[in-house]
Amino acid sequence: MKSGKAMSINPSNPYNYKSIQPTQVVPVPNRQSSPMPTVARQPAQTKKNEPSFSLPWALAGMATLLVGIGVVAFRKDKAKQIEKLPETLEAIFGKSYTPEETKGMVTTYQDLMKIEDQKTFIERAYQQIKMDMGLEDVKIPLKIIKTEKGMENNTKVGGRASWVSVSIAEDVLRHQILDSIAHELNHVRQNRELLQAGFLGEYVKDCLKKKFPKGVKNYKEIEAELCRELEASFSDIYGNVRKPSIQKGTPRYQKAEEYLKAHKSYDTTTLEAYHNNLLEIESHAVGRAMRRFVKTIKLYNL
Repeated sequence: MKSGKAMSINPSNPYNYKSIQPTQVVPVPNRQSSPMPTVARQPAQTKKNEPSFSLPWALAGMATLLVGIGVVAFRKDKAKQIEKLPETLEAIFGKSYTPEETKGMVTTYQDLMKIEDQKTFIERAYQQIKMDMGLEDVKIPLKIIKTEKGMENNTKVGGRASWVSVSIAEDVLRHQILDSIAHELNHVRQNRELLQAGFLGEYVKDCLKKKFPKGVKNYKEIEAELCRELEASFSDIYGNVRKPSIQKGTPRYQKAEEYLKAHKSYDTTTLEAYHNNLLEIESHAVGRAMRRFVKTIKLYNL
């Protein structure tokens, strides 16, 4: 503690508070004799050059911004999808396309989609896809089935009757029909590959095995006749399949071997077995690629 002069303490004010003077009371004027003046309320003044906030204008600006962002995203996606078109076409038809060839395919299928009559559209689409797949020489007719709802499509090749069937229903969209036609014609293409690779005998026997399960009487007696009939049918459809045109050891021959193996193990008893078979994996991929192609040329009006 510092030393210094002792501070005197007032006993009546030990904390040395300053004395507080009493507040002077100002008399209130008589309200009746002198009422307070009325002051008119003035509108709020906006500072010069200061923009005022407006909710509708703010929302309009936000909407314009979002539309702009959407347009940019749409254009980017359009450019991306157009860039992918040759790749998509190759996934469907199994061959590469130049930019000019791609434009030609776009125009062809746009014109196809303009056909109003559903039956005419299916017939034209079948012939167009068949040609684009390189199957124009394959003599397999189209069979149109009228259904109440949904798609019921299948391919039957060989025997007394052969066809690719496509159903007509009011609830089926155009891209679904093209998907189905491409899917079924891809099975025709797979069959042709394994036959042209020289697997006619094995393929015929496997077809008959599936058509006539164990227990059929006198099958051995009619087997040779059935084989000849089926071989003749395949020759009528695909040309001279008795003389192989795909050389052994080539990638096409190896793929044909895989097709034959898949045909022998083909099982429709469960959806899992069906979808996991190579023949269906490839054909479903072709159908999906066709859907992408058609949706792209419709969406972007190429």
